[in-house]
Amino acid sequence: MRLIDHIVHSDAPVAIGHVVLVGVDPKIRLGAQDTQERHLGIESAFDEATQLWEDVGSAGRAFTETLNNISRESDSMRLVLCASDGIAERKNNVDQLVGDCINNDRIDIIEAIDRKHIDACNISVNLTDDSYARAEVDVHFRLWPAVSVHS
Repeated sequence: MRLIDHIVHSDAPVAIGHVVLVGVDPKIRLGAQDTQERHLGIESAFDEATQLWEDVGSAGRAFTETLNNISRESDSMRLVLCASDGIAERKNNVDQLVGDCINNDRIDIIEAIDRKHIDACNISVNLTDDSYARAEVDVHFRLWPAVSVHS
C-alpha cells in the first residue's frame, strides 16, 4: 500500500492496474498479538505500521485513507478477508476498515470462509486443504496461498 501510494503521488505516476490485498489488518488498534509481542520486548506489527505510516497511535486511519485514494486510481481493488482470521483483529479494526470502505463502489470485499472454496470478483479462495487444518495453522497464514486471481 505504501509503495502504491508513493507511485500515485509521484511526479511521473504509473497507471495502477488491479490491486488485491489478502488478510488485511489495518492496525487501527492494538491486537492481542501486538500486545504479546510488546510484552516479549519484540517490536509489534502495530508499532511497525505506526512507523511506516508515520501516524502515532493509529496507523489504521492513514491506511484506510490511502486505501480509498488508491481505489480511485486503480482499475480495481479487492480485499480478501476471513472472519476466522486469528491474527488480523476483526473487532474495532478490520470491521471498522470494512465499514469505512462499504460505500466505496471501487472496492470489492471478498469474505473467505475457512474450510470452504469460494469464487467472487474474479478471485478464487480455496481454504479446503485439510493438511493445513490438521496442523492448526491460523487462517491468516493460509489465506495468501489459497488465493488465485482469474483474468
